[in-house]
Amino acid sequence: MRFDPAGRRLLVSVRELVGASLPSPTPRASTPWRARLGQQAHLRYRALRADEVELVDSELSLSCERALRNHHASVRGRADVGVRDPDGALVVEEVKSLSLERDADPADLGAEVDAAVFQACIYALCLEERERLAGLDTPVRARVALVDVSEDRYQLLEVGYQRAATEQRLDAAIEELLAL
Repeated sequence: MRFDPAGRRLLVSVRELVGASLPSPTPRASTPWRARLGQQAHLRYRALRADEVELVDSELSLSCERALRNHHASVRGRADVGVRDPDGALVVEEVKSLSLERDADPADLGAEVDAAVFQACIYALCLEERERLAGLDTPVRARVALVDVSEDRYQLLEVGYQRAATEQRLDAAIEELLAL
């Protein structure tokens, strides 16, 4: 995160915004071993999804601009996976790796799933903005993919992306950072 007080400009990553909303420490602390498992699960997931849907991109770079009070914020990040659904909609899929046997109920993951949903919605907002700037009216959706770290299994959560609600929550998160 970078802030230019003279220019009243904030440059922040989606991960920084979402991370600020998580309790600390997170239930599954990050370790090199856990990071490696997560990377492997992400790769397996992309391969599985490529066989099922049209894979648009992995590590999809996205950004959007927000004007708040007397400040301007640039929000940037990389969505894990972008796919095109059969109906033509572009879908951002945020991948979270875990043990599905142990953590099978998304409700048990609470703040982590909520953060992943928020992250997916921010990426969907950025993707929707990119499409509109290109003169396209492509429908955009968001999903969270809970991917098993040890098997080729996953569970998709439809997020129900809503632009206005996402903008409101995103602006509140940025305002909170600006208040620090």
